[in-house]
Amino acid sequence: MLRLYSWSFLRNKYFLTILRLLKRSDLSFFKSLGSSLQERLDPNKQTFEKDQLALTRKNQPRYVHHRSPNGLHWFLNLNDHIDYRLFLNEVWDVDLIEVSKKILSYRANKSEELFCIDIGAHIGTWSLPVSFLSDFVISFEPASKSFYRLIYNLELNQVKNVFPIRSAVVPCGTSILNLNFNATGNSGKSSLLEGWSHSNIDKEEILGLEASVILEKLPSIAIIKIDAEGYEFEILDSLKKVIVKHQSVIIFEWRSDYYKNVLQESEYSEKVENLLNFFEEAVYVLVTIDSKSKALNKFEKHNQYENVYCIPSHELDQFIGTFNYTEELRKDLNSNLKSELPKSSE
Repeated sequence: MLRLYSWSFLRNKYFLTILRLLKRSDLSFFKSLGSSLQERLDPNKQTFEKDQLALTRKNQPRYVHHRSPNGLHWFLNLNDHIDYRLFLNEVWDVDLIEVSKKILSYRANKSEELFCIDIGAHIGTWSLPVSFLSDFVISFEPASKSFYRLIYNLELNQVKNVFPIRSAVVPCGTSILNLNFNATGNSGKSSLLEGWSHSNIDKEEILGLEASVILEKLPSIAIIKIDAEGYEFEILDSLKKVIVKHQSVIIFEWRSDYYKNVLQESEYSEKVENLLNFFEEAVYVLVTIDSKSKALNKFEKHNQYENVYCIPSHELDQFIGTFNYTEELRKDLNSNLKSELPKSSE
């Protein structure tokens, strides 16, 4: 059997363009073949290779300029998981982008500027699309290699309302931290936590900033999106006053399986309880979206989610209203999702 990294010569824009056409085919055979090859060639598979020196040598960055059908220009590394998927699928995390658009559409009806905060911006896969729907985006990205590509992608698209900051978000003060940069296969899996990723790790000293000092002074914040690979607890804890003040929609990744690998069980349980108690006291509803059925569901702490949407209770009906549901289903969902909130929220 061929080792996965021996397929890397197929990971170029010409072959992947053909692969993209296969995936879009009306013929089920070609569509299935395209999807199968996409999974087989995904750089994220390299994470599981044991020969890290050989893997690093054979997995040099493969940069390309790409213009997606929605008009965005990208500088991508086809040997990196997120870039590879973006090239093939045109959008990274399509559900996140679509739901963010829905939120910004009803938030735009308010007489206030639309600020969005992207914590863990990577190369701008969320910052760029939402920049066209909001007034300002502040993007935090600590990894130097990702940050420089974020800057370049902003320049390629002549975007002027995104303000990139090369730092991590920390609970207090200013500090120098060690980032575990995932150098092979999936740079988006880089983390401040030891053991979050077991692939080829490079250590990088980064700056940590207390973002709440900046964010508290903004006139309003529509959305705060957090993708910090295990550091979500610390970030959310540091932003409690900001969240309460601005009643922002919060979006974050939830990986209970990973958390348990890097945190002691008692520490993990305490962090989860504190976080859920905060959102309950702040009268927020935590919602997830099924990627296949597009159905809204309650958040369950034992599950894994690409995105958890934390919605202020008073605008839950607006949020549900952006989905293509019947009036009866909207009412049932609203009642069901609010059922565990304190009585004072009604």
